[in-house]
Amino acid sequence: MNLTTIAAAIAFATGLAVGSSGAWQLQTGRVASIKLELQNEKLDRANERIAIQRAARAAIERTTTAVSQAQADASNRLVALAADRDRAKSDLDRLRDTSAAAVRNASAGLDACTSTLTAFNFVFGQCSTALSEMAAGADQWVGQALIFQDAWPKE
Repeated sequence: MNLTTIAAAIAFATGLAVGSSGAWQLQTGRVASIKLELQNEKLDRANERIAIQRAARAAIERTTTAVSQAQADASNRLVALAADRDRAKSDLDRLRDTSAAAVRNASAGLDACTSTLTAFNFVFGQCSTALSEMAAGADQWVGQALIFQDAWPKE
């Protein structure tokens, strides 16, 4: 082998080593770039899932708040209806007592007592009808409140 052939072989081997080393580094850079892209995509997906979970939690919080407010409103209406019912009952009892006292204290004749009793019975009947209608309305409110409470989603 002559010197030129040896030098050419050494140059070829050196070039081959440098070239393959450069190609190896280029491939390593590409692999690292692809890994980085995959990591970024995973992070993007994780961020999307987090955003979806936050939105779902916010929706749950809004719904829970709305349900709590609706239940509080319904409870307030029930308390007000119960107070109205109690007042109406006490008014009815007072009217009964007044009517009974008027009949007992009547010192006039039978015709005066009968006409007074008739007038009291008429007023008492009207009051009783009005209070019965109010009670029916209160029962409807209670029924609607219960339906409203049952209609809201529960945890």
